[in-house]
Amino acid sequence: MKTPFLLALAPFLTTAHAAVIQNDATIGTHPAFPIDRAFTVTSAQSLVLEVTTSAPGQFTFQYWSIAESYSLFRVAQGTVFDAAFVNSTPAFVNNWANPGTGTLSLAGAQSEYLAYWDQSSGPPTLTATSADRFGWARVTNAGGKLIVTASATADSGGIIVGTLDQIPEPASTSLLTTSLTALCLQRNRTRRPI
Repeated sequence: MKTPFLLALAPFLTTAHAAVIQNDATIGTHPAFPIDRAFTVTSAQSLVLEVTTSAPGQFTFQYWSIAESYSLFRVAQGTVFDAAFVNSTPAFVNNWANPGTGTLSLAGAQSEYLAYWDQSSGPPTLTATSADRFGWARVTNAGGKLIVTASATADSGGIIVGTLDQIPEPASTSLLTTSLTALCLQRNRTRRPI
């Protein structure tokens, strides 16, 4: 009796998690837009921000593409970056409402973490869901030029800034919890003497 139950439960216990893509953010020229310096994320192709240097150590980000909603946030390493964060924290830059631009000040060799949210589908909205893309980039002032030194993007759920640790979607967590509860109940039922 146990084997058929466990085989039926197996697909739920092995729920696949979305991918985390490492080092997919860049600052450089963009093949589709006439921008000399663009902050782009290859896994979120509509996320494009122009980056200009207004003064030494002063880097201005301005939205460029508006095919879908996205926002950029200034964050600390270790921040849990997910839909709850996006929906409750003012953006550094976003492409649908003010502020449409933001300036980052970094001294020579100084780095800072930026987190980005990219709407995965549907009509443009400023409300994030767990199905959207969440990522981070560590940007560094390298001799007066802003560069990305590390980045990661989670296809859904969220991500912990500065790591490759994805936050599972609530539906995946609920499914796993339900499956484990069912397994425990089945185990208790088979232990009872007749």
